Amino acid sequence: MKKMIKYMIQSEGNIYRFIVNKHIEHLSAFLNGFIYCGEIYGQLTKEDKLFRDNFSKWVCNYYNRKESDLEWDSLILFMNFNSYEQALDVFLKLYKQWYQEEFGEDAW
Repeated sequence: MKKMIKYMIQSEGNIYRFIVNKHIEHLSAFLNGFIYCGEIYGQLTKEDKLFRDNFSKWVCNYYNRKESDLEWDSLILFMNFNSYEQALDVFLKLYKQWYQEEFGEDAW
């Protein structure tokens, strides 16, 4: 099965097909909905499940913070001075790094 989350965010151009503007919370809402639908219909890939289960913890570790109630989007936004646009750019960088560490291959 195709790695769906990876496909959707391979480049900034792909992201904008799925969200209205450059806003990390819009991306998070879309990905959460995507994951929820995948769970309902049994279509989540291994990668999608690992993203759902591990990415927030990984982001906490990246910022040297104890696990908190903040999800990945809120923590990235907080650590980037509440700049939604900058936070989305940072998400792309962090996703690439997480993917490389998790799967041993480039995200794109």
